Amino acid sequence: MEQPKVIVPRINAAAGSAVLLETQAITPKAGRLPGIDSKARMSKPDGNAIALSASTEEIRSSVRAMFSEPDQPRVEGPGCIEGDVVFTYLAYRT
Repeated sequence: MEQPKVIVPRINAAAGSAVLLETQAITPKAGRLPGIDSKARMSKPDGNAIALSASTEEIRSSVRAMFSEPDQPRVEGPGCIEGDVVFTYLAYRT
């Protein structure tokens, strides 16, 4: 099977003009998002995922259910953002 990067120039050459544009993959800085339970990677069978087709309310309830700051005993105390699922999702947003 041919690689996709070879197909686009061939189609454009056969058409005699730039019918298709060559693109590059957009790859994330990190691997996979952690699941909303913070125990494993996000996975539909594990029930710790947010579906791409989820409604605004489903996303809101999933985010509110995320476990945040496991090592912080009180709200007033200092926090740590490393390993916190909520802050991990915020980092992907920007």
